[in-house]
Amino acid sequence: MRTIILTASALAVAFAIATAAAAAQPRAVKIEVKTPTTGGAGTFTTSGAGLCRRGATHDKIFTRPKAGNHSTLRFRKTFRCSNHAGTFVLEVRGHVTGGRASGGWKIVTGTGAYAKLEGSGSFTAHWTATGFVDHYRGTISL
Repeated sequence: MRTIILTASALAVAFAIATAAAAAQPRAVKIEVKTPTTGGAGTFTTSGAGLCRRGATHDKIFTRPKAGNHSTLRFRKTFRCSNHAGTFVLEVRGHVTGGRASGGWKIVTGTGAYAKLEGSGSFTAHWTATGFVDHYRGTISL
C-alpha cells in the first residue's frame, strides 16, 4: 500500500510539473484589429495561443505619425475580452510610410486570466476608407 501511495504521489507531482511546463511554452498567436477612422474603440479577433476569440480595443497614443511620408509611432493598445476573461496591453512601436505601418509589439500587463501573460512579435497596419486594420503576429506564454 505504501508503494502505491508513493507511486501515486510521484505521478501527481510529475503531472503537475509537466502541465506547468506545457502552459509556459510559447505559442503562436495572430490578432486582427479594426479601428474606425472616427476614433474610439476598435474590435479584435484572435487565433491560436488560447486567448479569448474577440473583444474591444482602446489606444493610448504616445507618439503620433507626423505629416509627411515617413515617421515613427508609439502607443499602447488595451484588449478587453468580450467573454470577461480579462484584459491585456501591448506596447507597440513602429514606422509609418505612406498609408502603412510596421514594427514590433510586446505585452506589458494583463488582468484576470492574462495576469501572467508574456509575449512579443511584429505588426503591420494599413489605412482603409473606413479605418485602420492592424495585424499582430508573434508568440505568447500564459
